Amino acid sequence: MTLIDLNRSVVGLIEIVSEPVLKPSKEGSSFFRELQALLRFFGISKVNRVEGQHLERDVRSRTMTRRYILERPD
Repeated sequence: MTLIDLNRSVVGLIEIVSEPVLKPSKEGSSFFRELQALLRFFGISKVNRVEGQHLERDVRSRTMTRRYILERPD
């Protein structure tokens, strides 16, 4: 089952949770760039901050999970 969070502005959000195996500097940045490229390639998002679309990193040290959230413009 796929759930869609429409936020308060009726804008879809994508949340990706990865395993806690990424090193904060190089591996994390590389994963982030690759994810951004995939989102653009498959036409999911332009990931263009000027247009209000962006990726957001959320690192949780307690549970050691990383959350990547894609927001679309309002």
